[in-house]
Amino acid sequence: MNEHAVVVSQSIPMRAKSARRLSIQNQWFGGVRVLMVGGSESLRAMVRQASGERGTVFHLDRCGGYASHIRQGTVDIILRVLDANEKCSEWERKLLRIASHQASVAIAVDRPRREHYEMVVHDGLLSVVDTTLPAADQLQSIREKLARALSARQQRRRLLVLEAACKRLSKDRDALCAQVGSLHASMAQSRDEGETRVAEASLIAEYRTLLSIELELDAVLRTGLSAMLLRLGTANAALFFPEPNGTWRVIAYVRSSRTRAAVEGMLRTIADQFASAIAKSPRPITFQPNTMTPDWSELHGALFGWSAIAFPCVAGGTAQGVVVCFRDADRAFENAHVRNAQLLAPILGEALHKSSRVTNRLAS
Repeated sequence: MNEHAVVVSQSIPMRAKSARRLSIQNQWFGGVRVLMVGGSESLRAMVRQASGERGTVFHLDRCGGYASHIRQGTVDIILRVLDANEKCSEWERKLLRIASHQASVAIAVDRPRREHYEMVVHDGLLSVVDTTLPAADQLQSIREKLARALSARQQRRRLLVLEAACKRLSKDRDALCAQVGSLHASMAQSRDEGETRVAEASLIAEYRTLLSIELELDAVLRTGLSAMLLRLGTANAALFFPEPNGTWRVIAYVRSSRTRAAVEGMLRTIADQFASAIAKSPRPITFQPNTMTPDWSELHGALFGWSAIAFPCVAGGTAQGVVVCFRDADRAFENAHVRNAQLLAPILGEALHKSSRVTNRLAS
């Protein structure tokens, strides 16, 4: 069975195979579109026959009509027919080279010479059709050229489809990479936030443990302010306490660089003029070097030469005290210091509230 099929296949003439291949391509990819420039009526009829039922043949007597077909991409192959002694001008050769980027280009000539084949090689043309061959051979040659042109159009279409698919895949890949990057950044942020929460919980637990060990008010104040100096990176700290008559006074001072006597005037000014305003602040107030905090310009003057952070210690809905920590003016506070002050202030406020209740109970 296989041997018989091989014998039958080998017996089919080459022109029949070419015609069948062109017919199949016409069926699936549309008819071939031919632009024929010059040539006799018999050659035109042969080209129409080779193009098949679905093929389209345009005819021009001169080469001046190339341009519109090239721009619009309405042809698959351009067949330039040359007379026996006719030569292509440099302008036409340049036009054919341009056309070869959009469609296949072939030349048909009587008894092709060497210069015609050189033109095919140097100008990137498809091939040469010898019009002096027998009609059957000419028809076969033309069919082969049309089949190759139609195949080239098929390849160009496939290439466009592949390019569109590649662009779409590239766009999807970029979107996926962006999503993965966003997810990675979100996971990293969540991890950092988790580590920060653990560190803050550890800080709060450590500070609360330190204060719970002390029973007397003096010990609570000394331990609480000393721990704040360490956590906030400051050198000195003062605690202001409210009086029943609404005034404030300094009840504790921890120093590292200046004695209380050296800053007594500054502490008294803060207690008399600014402690009550600081007690109403919802968040820590920082006084950075060479900057001015809005609405606190007068307090800046009182703290001249220092970088400071001030905050209330709130418990039970009221400020149990006001803490002012300060250090040399050439060292600014960071966001971590402000965050630590927010975490430690309520704990010190609870300890002060508890100690004051115990003191009041003992006094009564």
